[in-house]
Amino acid sequence: MILKFNKLKLTLLVSFCSLFFFAQNSVTKKEESYAETSTSQNKKLQDLGYAELVMLVQNDPKTFIKNEKEIYNSKKKTDDKIDVLLLASEAYSAKEDYKNMLRRLFQAKEIVDSAGSEQKKIGVRLVIAKQYQILGLNDRAKKEILESLHHLNTTPENKNTARLKVSSFHTLAAIDMADSTTVNNQTITYLDSASFYINRAPHFAQIEREKVSLFFDKGAALMLLKKYDEAKINFSQAKKIIVQYPETSFILPYINLGFGAIAYEEKDYNTAIQYFNQAIDQTSDDERVGTDIKESAYEYLTKTYKALGDTKNYMLYNEKWQKIAKKKSTQIRNGVLQALDEVEKEQKQTLYRKYSTTINYFIVIALVIIFGLVFL
Repeated sequence: MILKFNKLKLTLLVSFCSLFFFAQNSVTKKEESYAETSTSQNKKLQDLGYAELVMLVQNDPKTFIKNEKEIYNSKKKTDDKIDVLLLASEAYSAKEDYKNMLRRLFQAKEIVDSAGSEQKKIGVRLVIAKQYQILGLNDRAKKEILESLHHLNTTPENKNTARLKVSSFHTLAAIDMADSTTVNNQTITYLDSASFYINRAPHFAQIEREKVSLFFDKGAALMLLKKYDEAKINFSQAKKIIVQYPETSFILPYINLGFGAIAYEEKDYNTAIQYFNQAIDQTSDDERVGTDIKESAYEYLTKTYKALGDTKNYMLYNEKWQKIAKKKSTQIRNGVLQALDEVEKEQKQTLYRKYSTTINYFIVIALVIIFGLVFL
């Protein structure tokens, strides 16, 4: 299968499957609309509510990062401080500053483990798992999710636990789909479980985006399993939701890539070309999203024109594809692994300093006691 859905997931999941909506707070349509207005009215950043901060991170991560310390210090409740750290990790991720992204995630985990509720602990772990999955650290992501699911399964079910399960099962499916060779019937089961729980979760602003995501992902998984008719049904269901909720229209190029990929596999090359060109035309101005879509579309168009024996277009799109592929190479993954290694070393050094300080404290106390016993 040529279409690399793992590359699409990097931005697709960040864009509309963010766990800030599932693991932390439910943002209503009214709150989202208000947030868009208030963040554009020069309101003091320390006075922004959660929904407003979410909008700020999505629209202007640079400003959030610049004022992160001020926003963090303005929050009095532990849970609110944790949310700021998680949003900061998203902002740094958007700027591809993986070291600071990981620092904020680990700091949030440290705080929630010492002072957070059980549900908050689960939520933070799911956010961390989501970021691990997006960065390709799938073993770490799966470990965090399975631990969270273990706790969720021992917690009385309600609407809040339902939304956490949606995120858990959806991310497990995304991990499988990071490598087309690992997609199997279990992947479909994960997606079906997520769909089951989404109907039990509270309805809020991002819910339709999540539904579109689930239909798209199930279609992609079925496509990788060569169940093309079922895949097309799920892609079509996703399109129906997009018609009803135009704010989800940025997902359309991914769906058209899926339809095009199926047409290619079925050797319907002219139809495939139409879908790939539609995906390119619908590409977002966001460089991260646009690059992923174009890379897959150009790769497919290269293969399609080769199959048609059209040398001129084959050379044209092969050049475009290789240009993008060389730009991306393995720099992101290497940057992530280096950042992870450095941050974990920092954590060990901090732990060592704390341990040494504690030991030295007890040594001093012991010496004082011994001195007292000997000389007094």
